[in-house]
Amino acid sequence: MSNVIAWLGVVGLLLAAACANEVVGSTEPPLPDRAMFEETIYPLLMRDCGFSECHGAPQRFFQVFGPGRSRLEGHPSDPDLAPRERQRTYDRARSMLVFPGGDSVLESALLTKPLERSAGGASHGGADRFGRNLFQSTSDPRYLELLRWAGYFSPAAASPPAPVAPPLVPVAGAPGVTQQPLAEQPDAEIKP
Repeated sequence: MSNVIAWLGVVGLLLAAACANEVVGSTEPPLPDRAMFEETIYPLLMRDCGFSECHGAPQRFFQVFGPGRSRLEGHPSDPDLAPRERQRTYDRARSMLVFPGGDSVLESALLTKPLERSAGGASHGGADRFGRNLFQSTSDPRYLELLRWAGYFSPAAASPPAPVAPPLVPVAGAPGVTQQPLAEQPDAEIKP
């Protein structure tokens, strides 16, 4: 009898482990890789999101702090200031990976808000001077880095979701004519 109970316990543990990655409607922030955050994600967020009028503003929930951008309180010579700023940014970025009511981390605010709506993104106030969102498509290398960090896929194990190309834009002065990607234009010469 004790062998049957032990066997059922092992089967239960195996089933629980197999379902561990099947999270639906998560309200608990994941623990993405801290080293990848420091090396890849933090610089990306600092460059693209950490401005004082964007995610460096104190009224924003998602905040990005660091040298050359908005800073937490403290003197720049304080050796604890930059590590505290990176920790705050990491914690806030982690919290933006929560996807209550969703089926996947792909529905989290960190992955949908900076993505162009035509590529499956959500509404985001941060647009460039051309009215575009941060990531034009799911094939943007910076977007793919966010996906990797969020744990959606690992380069060796799986592939990212299929890219969604941004819509073609009409060429100025030519009604009804759409712009072709450079590689598809006749006599196009791609220069490095």
